[in-house]
Amino acid sequence: MINIPRISKEKQTKLLEKALDDRTNFAVLTDLSHPDYIENQAIFIDLCKNDWSFFVNNCCWILDPEVKDSETKEIPFLLWDYQIKAGNEIVKAIQEGYDLPVEKSRKVGATWLVLAIFLWGWHFHKWELLVGGRKLEDVDRRGDSGTIFEKLRFMIRRLPNFIFTKPFDNFSDKVGLLVHPEHGASISAEGNNDNFGRSDRRKAVFLDEFTSWLNTERSAYQGLSATTKCRLAISTPNRRGTACFFYEIVQDAKKNGKPLLIIDWKLHPIFADGLRPTEDTDLAKTKFFLPETSPWLENEIRRATDLTSVAQEILINYQASMSNLVFPDFDRSTQVRDDIEYDSSLPLYVGMDIGLDQTAMIWFQPYKNLIRVIDEYVASDEDIYHFIEIAENKGYKAGIWYGDPWSGGSRNVTSKASPATILRRHGIIFKFKRTNQSDFVQAGRTLLHRIVVSSRCALFIDMMENWKMKVPRTGNTKTGMVPEHSEYSHEGTAFYYFSYNYGGPGNIKKSSRRNIFTPSLSGVTL
Repeated sequence: MINIPRISKEKQTKLLEKALDDRTNFAVLTDLSHPDYIENQAIFIDLCKNDWSFFVNNCCWILDPEVKDSETKEIPFLLWDYQIKAGNEIVKAIQEGYDLPVEKSRKVGATWLVLAIFLWGWHFHKWELLVGGRKLEDVDRRGDSGTIFEKLRFMIRRLPNFIFTKPFDNFSDKVGLLVHPEHGASISAEGNNDNFGRSDRRKAVFLDEFTSWLNTERSAYQGLSATTKCRLAISTPNRRGTACFFYEIVQDAKKNGKPLLIIDWKLHPIFADGLRPTEDTDLAKTKFFLPETSPWLENEIRRATDLTSVAQEILINYQASMSNLVFPDFDRSTQVRDDIEYDSSLPLYVGMDIGLDQTAMIWFQPYKNLIRVIDEYVASDEDIYHFIEIAENKGYKAGIWYGDPWSGGSRNVTSKASPATILRRHGIIFKFKRTNQSDFVQAGRTLLHRIVVSSRCALFIDMMENWKMKVPRTGNTKTGMVPEHSEYSHEGTAFYYFSYNYGGPGNIKKSSRRNIFTPSLSGVTL
């Protein structure tokens, strides 16, 4: 683990004042009005090429969206001392070729730092680079200065003319692709997917806010091992807590002595200004039991809408978001397997939630004392016939389907029949027992210890690790906590429809004799 020493605000102020003076002096020396500007520019370019921090301090600009006056939001990129030290570690990892995960507090300038280094390596050393995000539009969306590529374009536009001499054209500047107009090196953008980055070789790959990548982050990261020697996974903890692959990467680095860079809030001279031991009345002590605090941290805790965000985004606490999970006992390491396949000799069940916005299907096969989750399907804005066709094309037996016969809130628009009626007309056994949400959830939790999941069921796994409970707005203490409505709701509801109808809450029947299963249309003939 790489430790960066903290310096005082006073020392940092002196360093920044010197950096600003140097920047001003170099601007004068390289200006066209200077009699020796040609020679000075040549020397300046050589200095930039050989020192990334010199290049950033004297050439780069950043955007500060929080300034009151929009006319002053463009500011010179003058590096804090901790950014120089962190940047040196990042450059070393890229040049020597090894992975470097970076844990960070928010607002420490890590994204701008990595982009400036990428710009330096791309322009002066012809690095071929790749930048990844949760979605492609998070990486590049024209006109959105919050996206990575728009930040890059801004920095390039603000470079001195004698540094970046040839402008972009339609070929060299496309959505998700920047090709250097002089030497042809590229910086590409890509959204998270199973085949992320599996094309050309890259000097380095920047995985932005990696904790936010869903479903395929593991395969994306592992697949990059053939693409680059340097994977820069950089992130702040979020609501997924420990249920993300970035957390596994970080823990692996800590346990096995691999490189790991941590950029903590206390490294920022403004955030840490007035740092002192906590007192009994400090929020940092009463809320988080911290040994140290600062006026900035106290203010951040005071203005936060919830303490979890402070714990995650400032204190780099993964555990803060793990409370109130619907299925807290799910364990990926023991319950997710690569060898689970459809077995025609076993009974088959389908849990289905038909929503107005989205419908989810999950296929289950009991085997001995286990219940195997073998497949899943989720789609939006499709009628019930679409899902019948999907099920038929799977090549599985029909099985028994569990769900709400009137889920979705209305009848099928075309046929005027309920989904259950349509399913039964197609020869599908469809069953449902009504109860309240608490019983549904309890049924799922009761069955959970028997669940093993195919590693291909990424949405189901993500639901298990991230779906949370919330208190109803009514404050109804009779029903208590209920699952929140989120992107996990339909997959979760499909699971507890199966759980309750298959076994009931705490009442999963076990046979005293060994059952012999015979394949049939429903798949459950004994």
